[in-house]
Amino acid sequence: GLKQGQKMVLVPFQQPNDTVVRHFSGPAKSFNNFHDAISRLPSELGEEWLVVYKKHPVEDTLPPIAGAVSANDINLYDLIELADAMVVINSGSGLYGMMFDVPVYIMGQAFYADKRLNVPVHESKSLAKLIKQGFQADSGLMLAFIHYLRYGFYSFGVQEHRKVITESNNSITATTNIHYYKLRNWTDSAMYFSKDRQPAVPWTSRLYDRYWHHGIPNKQKIDSLKSSHTFIRQAKLKKLRERPIRFIVDAVNNIMT
Repeated sequence: GLKQGQKMVLVPFQQPNDTVVRHFSGPAKSFNNFHDAISRLPSELGEEWLVVYKKHPVEDTLPPIAGAVSANDINLYDLIELADAMVVINSGSGLYGMMFDVPVYIMGQAFYADKRLNVPVHESKSLAKLIKQGFQADSGLMLAFIHYLRYGFYSFGVQEHRKVITESNNSITATTNIHYYKLRNWTDSAMYFSKDRQPAVPWTSRLYDRYWHHGIPNKQKIDSLKSSHTFIRQAKLKKLRERPIRFIVDAVNNIMT
């Protein structure tokens, strides 16, 4: 465990076959090289530091690191709050480190990399030295950047996942679909979609009476309306998945007309 006066460096690992790891590892070059660099940290940092690592939540295993502590069952936010430094390839968890005012050392290509906010590591052999030197981010710039991401850039949705076996016989978790309920960057303002798959008001509600010729709709009419509503919704979702640009253009045209 963490001894009195000892500092802690946190290493949240990513998925080995993640696209951002395979194609944007930068100086780290690969997941295995990154793992090797972290494996050297306990001896390079010395007893003043404790190296704590955590596997990605969807991964089953991670090769152990001698002299370091595995924290797979501990909440990531709790670990970040305890950390004095954080090392990533390009994990989005680095953003949380910045928000917790923890120095973040980036060994890959991350979209949030900026020398005013974090520390780029160009060579793995310099990692321990950089950690010992410490770093203080520009807190005002960090807050402005996080505000922009949350309220001006990010879209939000519910993901669907499934296990996939790659050509190299490795198991990965693939995202197969995203059901967006807040979509940005297609229009000047955000577009909102219902998060619920069921109507907010059931078809049996008396609110629909005025739209029927004979008072309360009978079951046959309700079933017919449900079928039609489901078909239209499925067609729109299919269009959004396969032709997102056309979907957005048509949606905007419908709003404007």
